[in-house]
Amino acid sequence: NGTVCQRKYEDEELPTLFKRVRRAFPDALLVSCSNWDPINFGIIEEDIGVEKYAGDDETVCQQIEAAVARKPKLLFIQFDGCDEAGHGFGYGTEGHLEQIRKTDGYYIVYHDKASYCLPMLKTKRLSFTHVFILHYIF
Repeated sequence: NGTVCQRKYEDEELPTLFKRVRRAFPDALLVSCSNWDPINFGIIEEDIGVEKYAGDDETVCQQIEAAVARKPKLLFIQFDGCDEAGHGFGYGTEGHLEQIRKTDGYYIVYHDKASYCLPMLKTKRLSFTHVFILHYIF
């Protein structure tokens, strides 16, 4: 955890998906909404124009709503509650499983909202439809 937030991500040999999409679509809206801010600082390049937002679940949900309304080419969502609940309650306990169900609910809502509005991306280097990256840790 400490390593990620200690330095910016700058690896030209292994660019992130954000950088690859930026190269293919220089004017595209790229958004990252995350509970865990080091993702925005240490995992996504700083100089490629990604809008990066962080906060608690409620704040991240609001940020996602705002981003989806603007129809980004790439939307990354990360909720950290599953990892936190696993550490706090113990992995596989009822508290942990309840958080997984809660987080799954967020993903279902935002996947349904975002999947219709993200246009197909197609280039020689990238070929995928409805880019919507879901990330949660458990």
